Formats: sequence, C-alpha cells, structure tokens
Amino acid sequence: MQKKIDLTEGNILSTLTRLALPIMGSSFIQMAYNLFDMKFVGSISYKAVTAVGTATFFLMLSQGLIMLCRVGAEVHVAQSLGKGDEKGAAIYADTAMKLALILGISYSLLGYVFRAEFIDFFQIADQEVVRMAVEYMSIMVMSLPILFVNFLLIGIFNAGGYSDVPFLANAAGVIVKISMSWSLINGAFGLPALGVRGSALATILAQTTTFIILFFFLKNRKDEYLQFRLFSPFRREYAARIIQVGGPAALQSFVFSLISTYIGRIVSNASVMAASVQRIGAQIESVSWMTSSGFATALSAFTGQNYGAGRYDRVVSGFTKGTIIVGGIGVFSTLLLMLLPRQLFTIFIREPEEVVQMGIAYLVILGISQLFQSLEISTGGAFNGLGLTLIPSLINIFFQALRIPAAYYLMNTSLGINGIWWAITLSTVLKGIVGVLIFYILVIRKLKAGIPLRKERTV
Repeated sequence: MQKKIDLTEGNILSTLTRLALPIMGSSFIQMAYNLFDMKFVGSISYKAVTAVGTATFFLMLSQGLIMLCRVGAEVHVAQSLGKGDEKGAAIYADTAMKLALILGISYSLLGYVFRAEFIDFFQIADQEVVRMAVEYMSIMVMSLPILFVNFLLIGIFNAGGYSDVPFLANAAGVIVKISMSWSLINGAFGLPALGVRGSALATILAQTTTFIILFFFLKNRKDEYLQFRLFSPFRREYAARIIQVGGPAALQSFVFSLISTYIGRIVSNASVMAASVQRIGAQIESVSWMTSSGFATALSAFTGQNYGAGRYDRVVSGFTKGTIIVGGIGVFSTLLLMLLPRQLFTIFIREPEEVVQMGIAYLVILGISQLFQSLEISTGGAFNGLGLTLIPSLINIFFQALRIPAAYYLMNTSLGINGIWWAITLSTVLKGIVGVLIFYILVIRKLKAGIPLRKERTV
C-alpha cells in the first residue's frame, strides 16, 4: 500500500496524477464489472438485458442518497485535513458512516417492499421481461446497505490521499463478480443455473468482498479519521454540515436518475429492442464518464485540501492541468464510439440485426458529446472540492430536465427513436460548456487574484 499522498505540496501534475491513477483504475474496474455482467446477461437473451437494466434504475436512484453522505464527507474530510484538523475530519467521517448505514438499510427495505410497483412504472408489455426484472430486483436490493458503506469508505480514503486502497478493494470485488456471474447465470462448476438471479447474487458477493478488503485496511491504519466509532453519540451539527454540502450533489444525482428513469420509460414504451439498446449503449458509453468521474474525484480531493490550506495557486493550476487531461479522455472516447460502433456493440449482442443497427446509431450520436461530458464531470469535481456543490447541481438539473420535452419533440420527427439520443447529446454539450464558463467566472478569476471565495459559499 502506498504512503498517504500530501496534496498540498510537490509537483502539481505529478501529485494529481499519483492520486488520480488508482481512482481512475477503480473506475475502469467498475466499468469492466458492468460490461462483463451485461455480456453474461446478454448471453441469456436481449429480454434479460432489458429486465436487468430496468431493475437497475432503482440502483441508479440510490446514487442520490449515496452522494449525500459521500460528497459531504469527502469535502469536509479533505478540507479539515488541509487545515491540519484531523480530529474534525474524524468526526465528519464517523457521522457520515452512521448516515450511510441508516439510509442504506432504509432504501433497501423500500426497494424490496415495492419492487413490483417499481417495475410496473415502466409499463413493459412483455410479461417475461417483467418477471425477470422483479426476480432480479428482489435479490439486488439486499446489496444496497453494503454498497452505501463501500462508496462512503472509498470517498473517505480518497479524500485522505489513500487512493490505492479503493483500487485494490474494487479489483477484488470485480474478480468475484466476473467469476461468480458467469458461474451462477449459466450453472458452471456444479452450481445451479439461476439466470438473472445469478447476476444479482454475484453482485452481493462482490460488494461483500469489497467491504472486507476496505475493512482490513481500516483496521491497519492509525489515522484518527479512519477510526470509526459507531456507538459514539450522533453529532447532529456535523450531520447538518454534511447534508448542507452533500445535499445539492444528492439532489443533482437524484434528479439525474429520476429523469434517466423517465427517459427509460419512454424508450421502453417505444419497444423492448430500443430499451435493450439503451441499456447496452449506456454501459459502453461508461468508458468516458466513469473514467472522468474517477479523475473528478481526485480533483475534488486535491482542490479541497489545497483550498483548506490556502494554496489558491495550486487550486487554479490543478484545475487547468486536470481539464487538459480529462479533455483528452473525452476526445479519445468520441473517436472510439464514432469509429468503432458496430465492433463495440456486437461484443454484447450480435442479433437481431435491427437491434445492432439501433445500437450503432446510439453510439455514434452519443459519441459527439463525450468531450463535453468529461469536462462537465471534472468541473463538477472541482466545484465540489471547494464546497460549492450547489452550482454544478443547478447547471446539471436545468439541462437534464430539458431532455424530457426535447426527447418527446425529437422522437416525433423524422429522427424517430434517434431523437431521444439526440436530446441526451445536445443537453450534455450545453452542460459541459456552461459549467466550465461559470467555474472560470466565479472561481478562477478570484483565486488568481488571491481573493478567497465568500465564506457563505464555501464549507
């Protein structure tokens, strides 16, 4: 395990890269996790892909609650450590853990009780798809409490500069997920062939493995902020500060998931094949946004610690260099999706040809937005590190909401189902442009002049 990275000293590009690489590696691992799972589920049928993808929207909605704890903890822990206040960082980490446990258990119970009603929301006509979706969701929701805790621990490790720990934990989880998904879905090595239920069970096993690795590292670290005391008094004032910072990010994530879920309903109503295309296409597209999200996490920790330490020059330089790196990721993703759409899509489904053609169109259209998506995500990370979580949330929510009327309008033109993909692409382009411009106007110009941001707008 690497030593803790001091984010407030040393060469900026080197420091940022050392922090970011394990986090981006974790994102690639998570992407592999999703892609392999989708491939294994696709080996059952495209209807199974639609079923699992539909149930997974409930998991997507949980990201808002996860972000509430994770972003609030990441920002406060990073800024507290930047100020040299490890005791304060410990209280924030401990309080966030209690919040994560409460929210994770509650959301899991909610999903299990209302699983049939949630799937019915999508108005899927094919009853075989509905049955598989309910079966998958019945098991998948049991993994949510562990998922909430894992995401929080990963955020706290990253905020403290221990970015290699999440990488190792996620790698172990993915190995379990890939091996057990194939075995449980298809009945290999004497195990029963469980179909979509096997994929859900493999998810539980993978999340549990990740937690065990994270817990092992916790027990072997002496840092005060990593010593969780779950039975200590609940600090409401610290919880309020976590919610204040994490709330806008949580709202953004929830609205994003809600709108994506509604868009998914529109697509499902159009056809089961279109729904299958969206589920697979979104996993392929994750090459860009998961990698960018990994870098954004590193940029958030870097920005938070340096702002807390009063190193405004490093905040500005870190954002500039980070933007160049993330822009390169976006350009690469654009070329990948637009030049090799058939090769990418047919990794998961090769027939019927109508589905493949729809998938090719999806990837080419979404490919246009990859650069802007990467810039939006990295800029959001920088805003979050400063505690200015409301600004990127408002930008995201506004343009995200435009997708619904745009989708309805464009799909009723000659574009047909491709109109929905164009609505997503155009809104993403606008989010990326507006986010970078506002960050420059509200943050960069002030910090370059050595002017601290207004107190009420930061942590």
